Amino acid sequence: MYYPVFIDWMHLTFEEAFRVLRGEDYYRRLIEERRIGFPVVTVSGDYVRPLRFGSRVDCEMKVEKMGRSSTQLKYRFYTKDGTHFEGGNTCVTTSLDRMRSLETPTDLRRLFDEIGN
Repeated sequence: MYYPVFIDWMHLTFEEAFRVLRGEDYYRRLIEERRIGFPVVTVSGDYVRPLRFGSRVDCEMKVEKMGRSSTQLKYRFYTKDGTHFEGGNTCVTTSLDRMRSLETPTDLRRLFDEIGN
């Protein structure tokens, strides 16, 4: 498997959590209407075992730590054969108009709590 795919899957999993927990348009409305984004400021990963092209992969995502405006997330990608990739990133709740961090609003903290640890 081409290594950047896992980083892309981390982002897609993040967006999918918003859709599953809050509905189809929630993430888009957050960006377009509330003007809140979550740029990633750090990313890391460990390749645990090779993954064959075409394999069905599942992902676990959990919140490792929340700060005033930052959220540390952990991801594990696995198949029936075990874990293939473990990664993490830190995203910062950001005003897309000012391009500055902002305190994560209460409703979004609740959402991250639902994602859980």
